[in-house]
Amino acid sequence: MSRFRHMPQLQNAVAAIVASDNPIWRKTLPIYSTPHDVNNAIEERLNNLYNDIIDCSPVILFEKIFDQRMCNLIVEQSLGYAAQTMDMAFNST
Repeated sequence: MSRFRHMPQLQNAVAAIVASDNPIWRKTLPIYSTPHDVNNAIEERLNNLYNDIIDCSPVILFEKIFDQRMCNLIVEQSLGYAAQTMDMAFNST
């Protein structure tokens, strides 16, 4: 409440709402924070990605996405899910 010291009417209104068991909801416009500083890093990464895959065949593109790390992640997550659901019929071979 200390941030409303300079606005006694607002301070009283906030105190009344906080003290009541049934808060009064009012439609208000959202207050957005300032966006992050935009620089060219995202655009550069997208351009690099585009240049990296522009000449790839579908097979090469698939191999870039589903590399060994991705396969290991799928296996790890599948085993975790099977352990959580206690699926005894699940075979990890």
